[in-house]
Amino acid sequence: KTRVVVEQAFGRLKARFSFLKYMRLKDTIKGTDIIDIALILHNFVEKNNDEWEEDDNSYNDEINDSELIYELEEDEDLISRNNAIIKRQNLLELICIDM
Repeated sequence: KTRVVVEQAFGRLKARFSFLKYMRLKDTIKGTDIIDIALILHNFVEKNNDEWEEDDNSYNDEINDSELIYELEEDEDLISRNNAIIKRQNLLELICIDM
């Protein structure tokens, strides 16, 4: 029962803020701030039983597929770099512990 309630809440969140799927930010801190704000607004609307005008998908029509692919490739590069940094830090910690 709890799982179903949580899944339904995330479904409503995704419907309200569909632009989150297409965010193209290079600054991850700014991105997390935007997501936090969306969550706060979502929780406020849910708590107060306010009506929310559904997001129109006009933004979706403006996005070029090649732009999305390019952004995804950039994100994958960033993830790969971040994973490499984490691995190096973990190895360094292991080496320092053994000394």
